[in-house]
Amino acid sequence: MPLDPMLSLSFSLHSNKGAYALLLGSGISRSAQIPTGWDVMIELIRKLALVRGDQAQADPDPAKWYREAYDKEPDYSELLDMVAQTPTERSQLLRDYFEPSPDEREQGIKMPTPAHKAIARLASRQHIRVIITTNFDRLLELALEEEGVRPVVVSTPDQVNGAPPLVHTGCLVLKVHGDYLDSRIKNTGEELAEYDKQFNRLLDQIFDEFGLIICGWSGEWDEALRSATHRCPSRRYMTYWASRGSLAPRAQELLSRRGGQQVKIEGADSFFETVEEKLAALDDFAKPHPLSTAATVAAAKKYLAEDKYRIRLHDLMHDECERTVAILEEEFTPAKLSAPWSAEELQDRIARYEASCETLISLFVTGGRWADRSQLSIWQSTIQRLLSVGNASQSGLTTWLDLQRYPALLLLFAGGIAALKGENYAALKAIAVNPTLTNHSQQIPLLENVNPMGVMNHDVAKQLPGLNNRHTPTSDYLFGVLREPLKSLIADDAEYDRLFTRFELLLALLYLDQTSESHGGREWAPVGRWGWSNARFGTDPAETLWEEAEQQQNDWAPLQAGLFGGNITRFEEMKATFLPFHARIRQHLRF
Repeated sequence: MPLDPMLSLSFSLHSNKGAYALLLGSGISRSAQIPTGWDVMIELIRKLALVRGDQAQADPDPAKWYREAYDKEPDYSELLDMVAQTPTERSQLLRDYFEPSPDEREQGIKMPTPAHKAIARLASRQHIRVIITTNFDRLLELALEEEGVRPVVVSTPDQVNGAPPLVHTGCLVLKVHGDYLDSRIKNTGEELAEYDKQFNRLLDQIFDEFGLIICGWSGEWDEALRSATHRCPSRRYMTYWASRGSLAPRAQELLSRRGGQQVKIEGADSFFETVEEKLAALDDFAKPHPLSTAATVAAAKKYLAEDKYRIRLHDLMHDECERTVAILEEEFTPAKLSAPWSAEELQDRIARYEASCETLISLFVTGGRWADRSQLSIWQSTIQRLLSVGNASQSGLTTWLDLQRYPALLLLFAGGIAALKGENYAALKAIAVNPTLTNHSQQIPLLENVNPMGVMNHDVAKQLPGLNNRHTPTSDYLFGVLREPLKSLIADDAEYDRLFTRFELLLALLYLDQTSESHGGREWAPVGRWGWSNARFGTDPAETLWEEAEQQQNDWAPLQAGLFGGNITRFEEMKATFLPFHARIRQHLRF
C-alpha cells in the first residue's frame, strides 16, 4: 500500500533537511485578503475610468474598456504612471493595497496568515531554505523576521547578481514577479512569458538541486515559470503539489513530467500547519523519549540511595554516556566542522547537541544534588569522556570547534547548579575542577575552555533569536535552556535565578584559581549574569559569598569540599584578583 502523500512529504522534509524549495502562489495570501497583481491592475483601470468619467462603461469589464480606450493591452507600470504622477504618490497608492490600516491590523487582514507563520517556523529550523513566490506582498518576509530569520530577498535581476551563493544562504526568498513597491513587477501575459537571464539561471539551479513543494500556484498562466520547471534535467528529489481539488490539465502535465505527487489539502493554512506538526513529531521521535528519560533518572535515584547498586549506577551512566558519545561522534566530523558559518546552522547545531545529551543533563541534575563523595567519580569520568570527543578534531571553523564543548558546558551548569541547591560542593569540585581537557598533548583545566565565553563568544551568541541586545547572551541562553530540566529540583523561579548567578560567580573565581599561573595572574574571568545582577536582586550577590567566607573561614562549605585548595588564604587571593575585574564589568554594564 503506497504511503499517504502527506506522510511521504513529511518524511522527505525530515530526512533531507534544507533540500526542498517552496514554490508559492497567490493562494498562500488569499486568507489575508491580499489582492493579486491582476486585481490591483483592474482596480487601477477602474480609477482611471473614474477620472475620465467612463466608470459606467468600464464597470462590466475594466480590461476590455482599457483595450478599447487605449488600443493596447493594459500595462501595470503605465497604469501606475497614469494614476499617480510621482514616486511618492505611487508608493502610497500601492501601500494601501498591500499594507494594513490600523483597523485591518486588528482584524488580521493583510497580516501574515497561519501558512506564512508555519513556513517561517519551518525556515527557522532549516527544514526550508529556499522559497520561490509569485506574490508581490511582504507577508512572508514579515513572518520570517518575526521568527528571527533574516532572509536574502531577491526580486530584481540586479539583486540576483548581488546575492550570495545558495550554499552560503541561510534563507532565500525569490520573488519572481517582483515586489509591490517596484513598478517593474510582472503581471500581464506578455510579462509572464519570459524572465531575465539572471532569474532563469537561478531558477535552473534551484529546480536542479532541490526538491519542490508547490502550493497556492495554479501553473496555468506563468509561462516563464512553467518553462523553468520543464528545463530541469534531473530528479534528485521529489516534487509535491498541494492543491484543494484536481489539478488543472497544464499543472497535471507539469507534475507528471517531474514524476511528482499531488497532496490534496483543504487550504494553505491547514496544509503548512500539518506539515509543521508532523515534522515536530519526527524531531521529537529522534530525541530520547520523555518516559525514557524519566525512567533513567528514577533508576539513577534508586541506585544512588544504596551502595549495593554501585555497579548498576556505573553501568547506567556509562551506557547513557556512550549513547551520547556515538551521536556526537557523527556530529564532530571534519566535514561538519569545516561547514560554512550561518546563524541558522548555529541554531540547528545547538538544538541537535541539546537533544543528544538531554538524558545526561537530567542525570547530572540528579547526581549534582544527591551523589555522595564515593559516587562522584562516575560523574567526573562522564564529563571527561564527553570532553575527549569534543576535542578530537583540531581543524575546522573556529566557531564549530569551540561549540564541540557545548554538551560538556550544559552538563557543567546543570550539575553545578543542582550541587549548589543541595550544598553538595564535593559534586561541584568533581565536575568543575577535577576534569581536564587535552590540548596539543597537554592537560589543561576544564574551566579554561569549558565556560560560556570559551564555548560561544558574545558575537556568536548574539546571533541566536532574541539575544542580539543582551550583555551576557551565552549565559542568558543557558539560563533559559536549563530552566526546564532543573525545575523538578528548583521550582521557584527567583531561587533558580539566585542559584544560577551564584554558580556563575563561583565559576569565575574557580576559573581564576585554575588558570592564574598559566595566565600570569591576568585579571579576567568569564562574565556571567552576575555582571548586571543588581537589576534583578537589588544587591550584589557577590557580597553574600564574601560574607560567608569571612564569617566561616576554613569551615566554609566550599573550602571543606576542597575548592580553592581548601584554604581561605587562597580564596582571598582569588577574591582580590577578581574584585577589580568585577568592578570594571559592573561599571561597564552600569549596575
